[in-house]
Amino acid sequence: PYLRDKAWQTLGAMAVLVVGALAVALYVLTRGPGVQPVASPEVRLERTADHPARAAAARPRSKTSLAPSLVAAPGEGGPLALSPAPTFGASGPAFRVVWRRVADLPESRARFGAAVAGGRIWVVGGESRNGVLASAVTYDPAADRWTPAGTKRAARSNHGLVAVDGRIWAIGGFNGEALLGGVEVLDPSTGSWTTVEGAGGSMPPPRSGFACAAVGGRIWTFGGDHPVIEVFDTATRRWESRGNMPSPLSAASAVVSRDLVYLIGGFGGAAASPAIRVYDTRAGRWLSDAAPMQQARAGLAVVDDAGGAVFSIGGTFRSPLSLVEVCRAPGEPWWGMDDLPAPRANLRAVIARGKLYAIGGMDRAAEVSVFEGTVTPP
Repeated sequence: PYLRDKAWQTLGAMAVLVVGALAVALYVLTRGPGVQPVASPEVRLERTADHPARAAAARPRSKTSLAPSLVAAPGEGGPLALSPAPTFGASGPAFRVVWRRVADLPESRARFGAAVAGGRIWVVGGESRNGVLASAVTYDPAADRWTPAGTKRAARSNHGLVAVDGRIWAIGGFNGEALLGGVEVLDPSTGSWTTVEGAGGSMPPPRSGFACAAVGGRIWTFGGDHPVIEVFDTATRRWESRGNMPSPLSAASAVVSRDLVYLIGGFGGAAASPAIRVYDTRAGRWLSDAAPMQQARAGLAVVDDAGGAVFSIGGTFRSPLSLVEVCRAPGEPWWGMDDLPAPRANLRAVIARGKLYAIGGMDRAAEVSVFEGTVTPP
């Protein structure tokens, strides 16, 4: 028995030595200077939105910088407050929008016009829960307060509103009974409206639901109730015809890059579209479509920056959306951002004093809510 016990003890000691040697060898192989652990690639999650066209995804990003040059267009919105600068990578822009609700509109509005002049936001006309409006209000972002800003001579909704050379021009629309072609101009310094008389007093033909954009001192109008292109010269106060649209388009929004007008979304017939149509105002011709939005929609709000980035906000696809998308420049892919706090269609958006504003619009009916967006890195 004594010899048997000694043999077992010897075998146990040898087993311990073998296991220890194997452990040391394994450690050296995995942690030694010749082999380093493989780093996991940086992964950021794309946010899932509340619509069928987008899904959650995780993609590696290689970062490149974009200068914080976001400004309202056209007008005096000024740069968005971004610190540090947003970054873009292979899977899209990395900056986000943090929304908060600010002072409500004095009255519910949808299908109105909005522009920035004199450091203030001007909201003109539109539809309330009580009918079509002729009134205008102005918002002071510093005081977070809305005040009355005079009354136009014509109540109108679904019209064009553009700031050019410090003045705000209201064009066309619908008064609840008939299409309008009239033009009125607001002097923000006095709050007074003037009706344009003579040959330039009415767009040919009267219409609503068109997209409009200022290129230089000229206001371009596209589509709406009639598939035509008309240009209003704010200096001569005259209209010029530029032919027909290639296909019907209404409830689209427009932004300008150099001499190119980008018509974003809208109804191309009965269905909402994600298409981005491009018109060269200098050459007077249509170019190939730019990269489409992720989600087809109409009645959306669009605001762009002088450096190129474009935000598309809300709109409708079967029902109002809270979706927000961004592209780094017209023609580049669109990417999802933080949704609005509530779904909205037929709203308007501007940039003022370094903030992004989504104003009014409608869900089941016209709304009073206004959301202020602060653009920040994630």
